Amino acid sequence: MKKISIENIKIKLCKDPAKMRYPTWGDYYPVGTPKGNKLVFEILDHKEDIYTKLTLIHEIVEYTLLEYNGVDMEALDKFDIEFEKDPKRVEMYGEPGNDPDCPYKKEHEIAEIVARMMCMHMGVDYELYNNCM
Repeated sequence: MKKISIENIKIKLCKDPAKMRYPTWGDYYPVGTPKGNKLVFEILDHKEDIYTKLTLIHEIVEYTLLEYNGVDMEALDKFDIEFEKDPKRVEMYGEPGNDPDCPYKKEHEIAEIVARMMCMHMGVDYELYNNCM
């Protein structure tokens, strides 16, 4: 995985999840060269601003851990897209990172812990945030 420097990061807010690569709250992907020289965090713009920020924090934590651990981004993208095509898996696990076969399950779980801690310290109901979509 090519390391992305912080000055090459772009945050893109999306109001319509149908316009994202697949139905999700947050996504990240390289742009530019085939291996990418910039990184885009595409985040669903929630009605509640704090939910948008929590989603961005989750995605940044998850990506940073993936980069550090050398997880293959192409395998991750393939897994996410295939997951979303399987209604049984979507119903059972809700999102790709919760699937036991997910190649980035550990990184996703740590990002979830960070989001839960943020909610706890801000008095935000995590379950309400997590179920708002």
